[in-house]
Amino acid sequence: MDEDPEMTDGLSIGLFAGLRRSELCALDWAEIKRDRRLIEVKASKAKTRQRRLITISDNLDKWLARNPQKSGPVLYRLVKGKRLPLSVDVFGERLRELVSARPETDDNKARPALVDPWPHNAIRHSFGSYHYGYYRNENLTAAEMGNSPNVVIKCYRELVEPQLAEKYWYVVPVNGAAKIVMPNKK
Repeated sequence: MDEDPEMTDGLSIGLFAGLRRSELCALDWAEIKRDRRLIEVKASKAKTRQRRLITISDNLDKWLARNPQKSGPVLYRLVKGKRLPLSVDVFGERLRELVSARPETDDNKARPALVDPWPHNAIRHSFGSYHYGYYRNENLTAAEMGNSPNVVIKCYRELVEPQLAEKYWYVVPVNGAAKIVMPNKK
């Protein structure tokens, strides 16, 4: 995440709240209610055209606390000092750049591709798999994702073992930085 810090908040919301790419790109900080531990996906921004409220998990709250904003796009590009929302296509391109192989340069070590090719909505699908794996409740996972329980059972059940799913919800930033780490569970 150090390579594209403007993406950190959106990626953490995608990973730990399960928003679709289009919902992430349309999300405004005013729709994130940290004091109530909720993210509002407005009907006009949801694929299903139905409003939903998503719970902010403990680890997501730590990610959001790094850079709290009152309003403006969560995913953005800076143009002349102004934050402009990212389009879904630009978001996808930046995701591909983050996970693609990188040749060695004087400033950076080489890095193999993290996932190749990067699947569409992979972040959302990770959320669904880990959420269901942890809570073992298709109704709860469906409500968070804006899906039906049947879709959750068909797409996300039995993909992640409960022990691994539990670790997922402990991924937090280190000392306010944008690096992903797995802390020792207490």
